[in-house]
Amino acid sequence: MWNGRQPEAEIGFDGARWGAITNWSTGIITRGVLLDVLRFRGEPFVTQERPIHGWGWRTSPRRRV
Repeated sequence: MWNGRQPEAEIGFDGARWGAITNWSTGIITRGVLLDVLRFRGEPFVTQERPIHGWGWRTSPRRRV
């Protein structure tokens, strides 16, 4: 869980008592970052032989387009 909440107190047999995804059924507003790892690699698409891993994001250039 998050914000210091204890999972054993917040999760029961019926699901989460706090922070359940059903609370967001009307939508989620957030912001994120889109990293074009494939463009950085010079590849047209992801393959099973060369998947994108979390450590691959750190090697992508840090610039805004």
